[in-house]
Amino acid sequence: MSSKKTVQISAMCLLAGFLIAYHAMKLFTHFHDGSESFSPELIFRPLIIISLLMFLFQPKIATIAMWLSIGAFVAFQIIGLKNMPFIQMIAPLKGLMIPFVMTLLMFKIMQQK
Repeated sequence: MSSKKTVQISAMCLLAGFLIAYHAMKLFTHFHDGSESFSPELIFRPLIIISLLMFLFQPKIATIAMWLSIGAFVAFQIIGLKNMPFIQMIAPLKGLMIPFVMTLLMFKIMQQK
């Protein structure tokens, strides 16, 4: 395995680990604060975590699962902000930056095989 490919795989794993930790902490704080209200994040955050863990076993399928779960989560966030000004409404789109970078890394790794 080339050193370039090793760096790309390491970067993708670091990004996935960051997102797993981020979403796990968000779930932890939701339950730790005693919030009993239901929100879509209680469904989507575990799905995001599972899809990111799938990168260890099936990276191609994990990429699709990641985009489906994160895309649905961002869509629900945007729908929830429908009465806000446009700039505030598109703010959840920043959640797509890291998955985009991970997808680019995945395509580069697949091309090197």
